Amino acid sequence: MAQIRIVNGELVVQADLMGRILHSRNRVSVKLAHIVGVEARPEPGKSWLGHLSMMLGAGTHIPGIVQVGTFTARDGMVFYALRDGRRAVVIELEQERFRRLIVDPERDEEPETCARRIREAAALARPSPPNA
Repeated sequence: MAQIRIVNGELVVQADLMGRILHSRNRVSVKLAHIVGVEARPEPGKSWLGHLSMMLGAGTHIPGIVQVGTFTARDGMVFYALRDGRRAVVIELEQERFRRLIVDPERDEEPETCARRIREAAALARPSPPNA
C-alpha cells in the first residue's frame, strides 16, 4: 500500500512501512501536469521468470507479497508501491524519469476513487489550450 498525496502541484507517492524497510527508494514525486493517464486496473502478478526480466531496476519483488521500487519495463522505468495487485492504480507519465507509477492506495480509499482524484488534479494542473 502507498500513501498518495497531492501537494503543491505534485503527486507524492510514499510506500508503506514494509516498502520503506525493503527498499531505499520508497518515495516518488511527479508534477501533476506530467500525468497523461490514470486508471484503476488490476495488475497481474508476475512469476519469478517475469520478475527476472524486469530486474535491471533497483526494486524489491516478493511475488504475492510486495513489489516496491524501480523496475525496468520494455518502454521505460516503472515505480511500484504495490502489495495487492487487484487494487492497482496505474499512472502514466511524460517528461518524468518514470514512464509510469503503479501503486496500491491505502485501504480507506478505493482504487477507482483514488484514480479519479488524481485525474481531476492532473486536469486542473495542465495548461488549457489557447482559444482560437
